[in-house]
Amino acid sequence: MPGIEVASAGVRALSGQPANPLAVEALARHGIDLGEFRGTQLTADLAAGADWIVTAADVHRQIIVETWPHLAAITRNLLTFTGEDADVDDPLGGTLDDYLACFDRMQPALRQLLQAITTGKDTAPHATT
Repeated sequence: MPGIEVASAGVRALSGQPANPLAVEALARHGIDLGEFRGTQLTADLAAGADWIVTAADVHRQIIVETWPHLAAITRNLLTFTGEDADVDDPLGGTLDDYLACFDRMQPALRQLLQAITTGKDTAPHATT
């Protein structure tokens, strides 16, 4: 989408590591190529350039807010975009079906996130602590 830049970085990422083969397969089934993906650790420089920081789990949000308190207002859990107070279940160590289920679980929240970004209106309730 023109004008929107998305980056992936994690608080526990192994920089330079390729995506899990099951994640590559699950996303390939949805037409998404992760072949060139490499893990990136979230840094102060990356965080400073963000308009939004979206996490899969509240523990990740907490780590970010504890490390960079000034980012609290732009940091939130993905599933809060659908009004849920829940984490995305990490499929690591699971089966391909677990990765596919994770993909499906995130879709409604990702659609709401995209709507919030493109319209500038974030109407979903979200955690602020």
